[in-house]
Amino acid sequence: MNLTSSLRKLGVDCSQLGRHEEALNARSEAVKLYQTLAADRPAVLTQDLASLLLGLGDELNRHDDGLNARSEAVKLYRTLAADRPAVFTQDLASLLLGLGADFCLDDW
Repeated sequence: MNLTSSLRKLGVDCSQLGRHEEALNARSEAVKLYQTLAADRPAVLTQDLASLLLGLGDELNRHDDGLNARSEAVKLYRTLAADRPAVFTQDLASLLLGLGADFCLDDW
């Protein structure tokens, strides 16, 4: 877990410094590691994986790739909200509103 946490932090730090290519690489690697870990421990790590996918989607400059990452995060949050609605329904709704705003802005 230390490597995935370090990659996650590195991605955030690089992004804040405007080093987007390094941020993208770190976040992509963290997502791949979390996908493997979450397959073994979904109850513990699915929320973290969804959060990483959102960050990756934000980091990607290519609209389709960013949308794919965010769509995968939506799927994960739907699963989380179905299992624990009191905890995750609000997060899912906020995510869906954000995605809707992204689509609206793209159409302007």
